[in-house]
Amino acid sequence: MLDAQHHLIDPDGAAEVGVHRAQLHRMERHGHLDRIGRGLYRLHDAPETWHQQTLAAIKLAKPPAQASHRAVARLLGVPTYEASRPEITIPSKRTFRREGVIVHQSRDIAHVPPV
Repeated sequence: MLDAQHHLIDPDGAAEVGVHRAQLHRMERHGHLDRIGRGLYRLHDAPETWHQQTLAAIKLAKPPAQASHRAVARLLGVPTYEASRPEITIPSKRTFRREGVIVHQSRDIAHVPPV
């Protein structure tokens, strides 16, 4: 499960496999997890990757946030778009900031199916 989520886990995902929120906090205190944002953790020994940073930005920005622009091109394997930073789009009435993440806003994001 964690491989598919790029070594990220949130309380909902943890609950699906029988891990309670208190256990996540305990794992963080013991150095097994690193808290990277509110309600989002990364396995302590997992390498930090571009894919992980992009997924973390999407999860922290909350639905319907999506990867966008050059990030989508990179996720789809377009070789000419080697995005150096995660790039996401969020609804225009919301704000989200995270160091190293390019954030766009759209009024139409609710009408765009996720890739």
